[in-house]
Amino acid sequence: MYTDGVMFDDGMDKKTIQAIGEIIMNEQKQMLAQPAPQDTEALKHTILMKEFELLQKQEKLLEKENYKLDLEISKLKSKFNF
Repeated sequence: MYTDGVMFDDGMDKKTIQAIGEIIMNEQKQMLAQPAPQDTEALKHTILMKEFELLQKQEKLLEKENYKLDLEISKLKSKFNF
């Protein structure tokens, strides 16, 4: 989608977030398969970091969506002279 000089690729953003989610799920499965406590703690840390990264990416996606909506609102305001 193209809005006021800004290119938004919703499909690509959603695919990226989905891929990260799949990585997290795979790491969780690996964590359950390995019984060593040190390895488990390291995997838990890795999973938490990946979840944090996923949340950051979701936040950026929401910021882009908010920006897109702000642009639409400003276009409507100028169109209807609000």
